[in-house]
Amino acid sequence: MESEHSAEYLYNRGMPKFRSDLGTLILATIGASELHGYEILKRIRRHESEPFRYGEGQIYPVLHRLEEDHLISSTWQDQPDGRPRRKLYGLTDKGRKALDSSREEWKIFSRSMEVVLRPQESN
Repeated sequence: MESEHSAEYLYNRGMPKFRSDLGTLILATIGASELHGYEILKRIRRHESEPFRYGEGQIYPVLHRLEEDHLISSTWQDQPDGRPRRKLYGLTDKGRKALDSSREEWKIFSRSMEVVLRPQESN
């Protein structure tokens, strides 16, 4: 049973759980190298934290949206031994700018949350 103070409890009642910024996670994971979708997912999952437990069904629609928004581009890569080709994703200049902007927004948000969540002294 979930505690009324747990993140899961809050999430189930319409509060954000910080899973909505998968696009930023993808942009940050791609970074300077081209990666295929499953490799992006594996690298995000390496963090082994609840907010980063995404499935394949969640990552690919976001990859398509990022590509439509010209934040990432893709190329097809042939595989050895007749295996199916892989689609590699890389950041565009627009994607790098968006990632830089998002990093700044998260820094501001994080600092603000630290102030708000800091235990207050009793007067």
